[in-house]
Amino acid sequence: MDLNQLKSFVAVAHQQNLTQAAETLHLSQPAVSAQIKALEKNLDVQLFDRNAQGMSLTSAGKVLLPRAETMLQQMHHLDSFAQSIKNDFHLQSKVGIIQMLPVPFLTECVGILQTEFPHIHQSFSLGLSGIILNQVKQRELTGGFFVGDNPYRNVHTVDIMPLKFEVVMAQKWLGHFENNQKAMQQLPWISLSAFSALTRFTQKIWRQWKVTPTTALQCDDMYALLNLVEAGHGVALLPSHYLDVHAQRDAIVRLPEIQLTEMLSFIYAIDLEQDPIIEAWKHTLAKVTQRIEQM
Repeated sequence: MDLNQLKSFVAVAHQQNLTQAAETLHLSQPAVSAQIKALEKNLDVQLFDRNAQGMSLTSAGKVLLPRAETMLQQMHHLDSFAQSIKNDFHLQSKVGIIQMLPVPFLTECVGILQTEFPHIHQSFSLGLSGIILNQVKQRELTGGFFVGDNPYRNVHTVDIMPLKFEVVMAQKWLGHFENNQKAMQQLPWISLSAFSALTRFTQKIWRQWKVTPTTALQCDDMYALLNLVEAGHGVALLPSHYLDVHAQRDAIVRLPEIQLTEMLSFIYAIDLEQDPIIEAWKHTLAKVTQRIEQM
């Protein structure tokens, strides 16, 4: 057996689907299928039951999975250590951040990381939640921040704090708004792209109110989005902490009847569980979260 066979085995075990596993590994489906068959032949045991719904682990596969995961984690840990030696003992951390991440939280994290883990070079890239989730899943990012429910079994989630979201509108519209289904249906909304967490949350609110409003325009930047709301171009859903800092209180109205709460999390690929960078981030997140809870 070789590492590529183990990687294919673990990927298929998590995805329960050859096509999705192949996408995760950046390989063709026949290549992944061949590696699984080679591993089963080498071990002389069937690891998967194949059916119309996909592939599920046999009893032997279930026994092998945790050992294979441990071996891959140890190999990744060794690769990271070897890379750190190559780079004069400096590890490279690539983390995706989202616009709705509270700035003080990130500042505190960086302070701890620089003090306690100076050998890790931190690099941050701004993106939308859905894109960051896929980049973490594909191992293009070491980790990232995400809001909402994580749909992937091969991506781990560390809960940080709940974030509240509110619907806001221009002050001049308040006299025309009534807290009922008809009014919600008639409001023009400012939409966001499909990769934005705010899109999913807005659609959740629409489902709660059983409405399908029209969208006046689309904007993925929260700063521009708030300015558009203040100018009366539409209503939108925004994080409460962002509104506390940036909203002009005399220009908009925050609707307490229309809000929801979602969890802010840090995400990383499951096979990075023992990675030194992820361990540093988990340690840091625990310290900062504890400080927040004590406030």
